Parts: sequence; structure tokens; C-alpha cells
Amino acid sequence: AWQDAGAMACAGAVMEGQMAQTIPGGPVVLWCEIKPVPAKQAEVMQALSGCYDGIRPQLYHFPTPARFTRWLFEQPRGDVNPWALLVVGWREAKPSAMALGAARTGDTSSLRPDARRPQLLPITGNPANKVHTAIESMIIVLEKPEHEDRVLQWAQDAGRTTASLDIHVVTDQASLDNVAESIIAARNAEVPFTPPVGRVTLSL
Repeated sequence: AWQDAGAMACAGAVMEGQMAQTIPGGPVVLWCEIKPVPAKQAEVMQALSGCYDGIRPQLYHFPTPARFTRWLFEQPRGDVNPWALLVVGWREAKPSAMALGAARTGDTSSLRPDARRPQLLPITGNPANKVHTAIESMIIVLEKPEHEDRVLQWAQDAGRTTASLDIHVVTDQASLDNVAESIIAARNAEVPFTPPVGRVTLSL
């Protein structure tokens, strides 16, 4: 059953090369991981539909953080409404957070050299407090429970500071459900919302 669900999820995914520069309308999940586990991907996508009144988001896949960064740099930034969720593996988390930080600050000095990475677009509008990007929140999906404490510490401290947005850590079904609730609460809150820390292990 898991294999069938995973195959359905992957069949609906759009690869990076098929993406338009921007993706207007409808819920969107960007998945940055070299080789996602299909069953895990299906479970996460099903849970994230709770962020959109049960509507299953469109899935777009980036196999490396470098390719995600190239795409991100082509998106409007500044006084914009974030419209996508970013899901990453632990290996992809740090470089993805650095890319998000660079898009917000304009400082690309911490990024690895990439001749194919475009220049950042100019800031649009007059953002009052901080520069926004296309990404609303980042979700780290863990496969190895032994990494949990280290990843949680990074997400709540250095990761959140670097990316300047909420970073959620998913380790099981309970935390996966909490993520959807946290994202909805953050949208409705007048002040930054601190997501609850969940400890869950996905069925693989």
C-alpha cells in the first residue's frame, strides 16, 4: 500500500526543468532532496494538504540545493506574499537555509560558487519589517532518529536565524500533523508564531 501511494505522489511531481519561473495560483510544495523516499513523500504531502483546506498541493522537485537556489533567485522578493512550502532532507537543510537568507539580505558571500546561479532580482515594493521571498516555511523531514536532537537544536537556533523564517522538524506522524496546525496558526497570528516541537518517526 505504501509503495502504491508513493508511486502516485511521485507521478504527480513536476521536475525542476518543467517549472515556470514563477508558479501562480494554487498550493505549492517544493521538495529539495536528492532522492526522496516515495512512501515518506506521499505521507508528507497528504498531511500538508491540511494547510490548504484539504486541497492537495502541487509538488515540485529539486534534486539539489544548488538548483533550488537558482530557482529562488529568479523569484520576486521584498513586499511579496510567500506562496510555497519548502520540504528538505537534513543534508539539504543548511544550504537551503543559507539560500533563503541570501535572498532576504542580498548577501551571497556565504553561498558556494555557482556560475549558473542568476543574480537576485531587485527588492520590490517597500517591505516594512523584512524582505519576504516565495517561501513561507521550511520543513525538515528526518529519516534517522539519532539526528533528531542535533537537528532540532539547529532549526530553533542557527537555522531560523539564517533563513529568517520558521523551520519545522518532522520525525513522525504526530509532528507532521503539528506542522500543518503550526503553519495555519502562523498565517493567522499577528506576531511571529513559534511552532511546537514534535517528535515523530515516519513509516518508511
